Amino acid sequence: MSHERQTASAFQETEMAAAAAAFDQVREELRADFAPDVYKSWLEGMEFAGLLDNVIYLRTPNTVARDWVRQNAQHLVEARMGRRLQASAAIAVEAVAQMPAELNSARPGRSSQQRPAGPNAPLNLTFDNYCVGEANRAAVNAGRAIADGNGKEVFSLVLLTGPHGAGKTHLLAAIAAEAQKRDPARVRLMSSTLFVEQFQTMLRKKGDTEAFRNFVRDNRLLLIDDVQLLASKPATEAELVEGLTAVIANGGQVVLAADKEPEGLVGFDVRLLNQLKSATVISIDNPDFELRRKILESKAKLYAATAPGFEVPSSVLDLLASRLRGPGRQLDAAIRQLVLELGLASQEVTMENVERVLAGRFSEPERRPTVDLIIAHVAKYYGLTKEQLLARTHKRAIARPRQIVMYLCRKYTRRSFPDLANRLGGKHHTTILYGAERIGELLASDDGLRREIAEIERNLRGQPEG
Repeated sequence: MSHERQTASAFQETEMAAAAAAFDQVREELRADFAPDVYKSWLEGMEFAGLLDNVIYLRTPNTVARDWVRQNAQHLVEARMGRRLQASAAIAVEAVAQMPAELNSARPGRSSQQRPAGPNAPLNLTFDNYCVGEANRAAVNAGRAIADGNGKEVFSLVLLTGPHGAGKTHLLAAIAAEAQKRDPARVRLMSSTLFVEQFQTMLRKKGDTEAFRNFVRDNRLLLIDDVQLLASKPATEAELVEGLTAVIANGGQVVLAADKEPEGLVGFDVRLLNQLKSATVISIDNPDFELRRKILESKAKLYAATAPGFEVPSSVLDLLASRLRGPGRQLDAAIRQLVLELGLASQEVTMENVERVLAGRFSEPERRPTVDLIIAHVAKYYGLTKEQLLARTHKRAIARPRQIVMYLCRKYTRRSFPDLANRLGGKHHTTILYGAERIGELLASDDGLRREIAEIERNLRGQPEG
């Protein structure tokens, strides 16, 4: 290679490194500018892709994220990158599939497989990295059906509910990413904050009314997160009602997420509340032991690249799953704290070290309901005796509560299927498996059944059956 070419190559690499460093700094500033959920959903997955023809390319996991970044953050990135590079910074934000071939890899000098996945690393929110258990299985099954364009009669309007941090935002993003594979131009995922901002922009620029309405209505699939934040905004609520009505009338689907079921939402206009009450409600609960362990193991593997040698033994994962009983977001935070305080300090992840680092996060040891307690509560709820509940009969009034017992025993106990079969009237273990899975399937579409089981579970968490 000639001296001139070597010099040019070195200069290009220097510019590339400067742009990459500037972007890292800008992304940290964006973390402070946006709410944690918004940043995690839309900006954490954005990467520096490279420099081509004096244009800085940023890569997003999919076109949904690309569109959001272009509308909400690109102007901030351009201004701040320009200040750091002391030059006008031309920024191009593209999804992986649209990236110039020579840039469609990770940062210069690292392949996408080699890119560290540390506590602040970008996350691609898809079904592939969504941990599934009894607490969210029905919601995930429904989400996959929606993403595939199936079940429009059942899923024309869906309200996804669950406590803060339980995985609603991740599921919405996964549905959108999967649906975009079939129809990339007509799938729109947005936060309620973005909806409000776009609506207010329309009001300020009176000529943009049609553009805003097309932004909301011209979609085959519309997904809006944190809809509870729209309460007490009558004009915005009215526009949302018109928008989701138009999407559904045109053969599309709408998925909304909120932290409460319709009956618990306050401050809403009657029209919007009635719409929400007519939706198919799908709940995500806080994870049980098995799902907590899956999430913790997944996060530990994700962040291991940050600290060479960081490994969480199986026994420690069991301890964490039993003593950390919050939603997935809190489990993620606990693993990140272990990475920062043990992994980066090259300390071994032992029981003693974990208890020291996470002492303030631990709950009291979990008391799991027994099979007998579940049978007693289900029988009492449906006005049956234990003998009636376990009787050999196919009458629906008894068979369905018995299947609920099977479902709850699978969810809350660690008994094997053959053992449960013996305890539930000497049935074959495949009957237990079928009964539990049947209830899990029905929970995706049967609001009445979901409410009944939720009440039984609340009773189980209360006083023991006397």
